Amino acid sequence: MKKLKKAKKIVAVKAEPQVENANLVDLRPTIFEPKTTSRWICYILDEDEKELIPPYVIRGFQRPALYRKPSEYVDTKWYPVSPNMARSVRNNSLSVPKNELSVGEISIAMYDPVSPSTSQILYELINKNKVVNVKLILLGPVGDKVEEWVYKNCHITNVTFGFLNWGSNVDPSLLYAKLSPKYATVQ
Repeated sequence: MKKLKKAKKIVAVKAEPQVENANLVDLRPTIFEPKTTSRWICYILDEDEKELIPPYVIRGFQRPALYRKPSEYVDTKWYPVSPNMARSVRNNSLSVPKNELSVGEISIAMYDPVSPSTSQILYELINKNKVVNVKLILLGPVGDKVEEWVYKNCHITNVTFGFLNWGSNVDPSLLYAKLSPKYATVQ
């Protein structure tokens, strides 16, 4: 006669995720993530922060150059700097050269859809000599904001309404605008 074996007790075990085949280099945080030229969004706003041109029509954006130019000296006498002199310089009792930051022109390429007509909007802005503000947001790899440029008091200096061609029926109509900002900030 056969002996019956005792049944083994079955215990439920919580399964843990296995990473044995994963590359451990992929699990480390990214040390260097470059900003790319294709992850950005641009807003062209009026003085009340109301959107003038929809962001989806803006095709390209050339960021400006920043220039530092020294302004004229008020006082040409220079003194040796000591702690007392440094305090008086901070209290503006001595004249020191001030550096002013000037911002170059911004170039923007835009599509010209049927509605809203970007050419009509830009024509009205340049004809009425309106001042606009521009906000450029650079995005990270998952769409998070990594940098924000704000250009204030921009005057539209030039609008080129693009080249039309009978030979092409699929190329979208483009136009180009140049803006001259009074100042810029980055956050």
